[in-house]
Amino acid sequence: MSYAVHSMFDTLQGEGTRAGTRNVFVRLAGCNMWSGRAEDRDKGAGACARWCDTDFFKGEKMSAMGIRDRMSGLWPRPKEGRFYDGNPIKPTRAVVITGGEPALQLDLELLRTLNEDGWFVAVETNGSIRTAAIVNADWITCSPKKGGAVELSDCDEVKVVLPGAGGDHGPWTDEELGQLMTRIKARFYYVQPQDAIVPAFVDTSYLKGIGPGGEGHPGSPLERAYKEHLARCISFVREHPRWKLSVQTHKMVGLP
Repeated sequence: MSYAVHSMFDTLQGEGTRAGTRNVFVRLAGCNMWSGRAEDRDKGAGACARWCDTDFFKGEKMSAMGIRDRMSGLWPRPKEGRFYDGNPIKPTRAVVITGGEPALQLDLELLRTLNEDGWFVAVETNGSIRTAAIVNADWITCSPKKGGAVELSDCDEVKVVLPGAGGDHGPWTDEELGQLMTRIKARFYYVQPQDAIVPAFVDTSYLKGIGPGGEGHPGSPLERAYKEHLARCISFVREHPRWKLSVQTHKMVGLP
C-alpha cells in the first residue's frame, strides 16, 4: 500500500483541545469535498471549496514505513532518562494526520505502523467517511463542512469553522450547530472563526459585500471579515456555553 502525502512538517498543534502540543503533521492528498485545484472551486460539493487554503491535490507516493521513517527524521525518538516521582517518563511523540480528507487514505496498516513505533495518532476529518482506521485513532477531531454528510457519530472533539458558507451553502445556523451535538457525541465542541487572511490563490468571492483585500493589511476587507467571523463565534459561545472558542494560535506565532 502506498499513500499520497502532500506535506509533512514538525510544528505545534494550534487548534482545539491539544493546542500548544508538539506534533508532526502529515497532510495526505485528496479530498471528497473538492479537487484542491483553484479552477475547481465552483465545482466542489462542500462550501469549504470556496475558502480552503490547501492545494492538497499534489502528493508524493510513500509507503507506511517510509512515512514512519520520515516522521522520525523530523522528531527522533527521545531517550528515556528523566524521572518524575522516582518513575521513568516514557516519551510520547504525536502525529496529526490530516488532509484534504485523511479517511480516503488512512488505513489500519499505516495506523498500526505508527502506533507500534510509539506514536500517538490524532486525525482531523470532516466526518463524512467512517472507517476502521479513523475510529481507532488515538484522538479524533471531526470538522463537518456545509454540503458534506456526517457519518461519524463519536469523536473526541467537534470543530466547526464559522461562518463556513460558500457556493450554494449558507453559513452555519445555531439550529444546525445544535443538531450536530445530537448527531456527534464528543468530549469537546468548538467553533473557530474562518480565516479570511489567506494565501493569494484562495478565491475570496465568498466575502460578498466585503470583497477581496490585501493579505494581512491592517483594516483590509479580509481583516474586517475575520473580525466579523470571530464576533460570530464569541456570540455563539456566550449563548451556548457547552461550546468553546478555538483560534489558530499557530498562525499567531508564525508556525506552519
